[in-house]
Amino acid sequence: MKPLIIFDMDWTLIKLVMTWEDVIEELSELFRRYGVQLDTRGNIIAEVFSKSSNMKEGKKLLKQAYGIIDKYEAVGSKNAVVLGNSPSILKELEQNYNLAIVSNNGDKAIKTALKTVGVSLKTFKSIISRDSHEKPKPSPVPIIEMLKKFPGTKVVYVVGDEPVDILCGKAAAKLVNGISIYTVGIMGGWIGKEKVLRSKPDFVIKNIEELPALLSKQPL
Repeated sequence: MKPLIIFDMDWTLIKLVMTWEDVIEELSELFRRYGVQLDTRGNIIAEVFSKSSNMKEGKKLLKQAYGIIDKYEAVGSKNAVVLGNSPSILKELEQNYNLAIVSNNGDKAIKTALKTVGVSLKTFKSIISRDSHEKPKPSPVPIIEMLKKFPGTKVVYVVGDEPVDILCGKAAAKLVNGISIYTVGIMGGWIGKEKVLRSKPDFVIKNIEELPALLSKQPL
């Protein structure tokens, strides 16, 4: 069985061109109406899930919040741009690795964004979005669910630009037996390298273009 690479999408492979400040402002206003203050310093999708899950009307609130995010992602995905030379890097990697995506973005946004930048959905053996499961990253749930789709896999790399990517990979590693899970932090994301480094990834790279060289030094 080929090793598996599980990518984040936004700010890892491609970038959704959207104004996250507007998303955060609208989400913050929504939660303020329920008397809740959002922490907007990290992954906003993980934050709205965390806060709503502890509320009596949490399911209703989460649906409203995801609706707001979906609205902005619909625009951002249609204007998505590639980061570096990611399409050719993916073609290179798929020769020796199974490729997958686990993202906190919505399913429609992921598929639209990939189509916008000319990356075939067939490049990825499987895609898990926030719509595919109950808990987004940093929960290990989406990684565990992805591993079930690749029985027999012994080596996994979880690649992303945010602490939630690294934390979910590390959490999943503690829950599985017989599978080596390594986390790869990308320093060029929006959140800043300091926060990524504090999550203690196993490997760090400046951008996706450095990934093939890193993996070439690791056993298949």
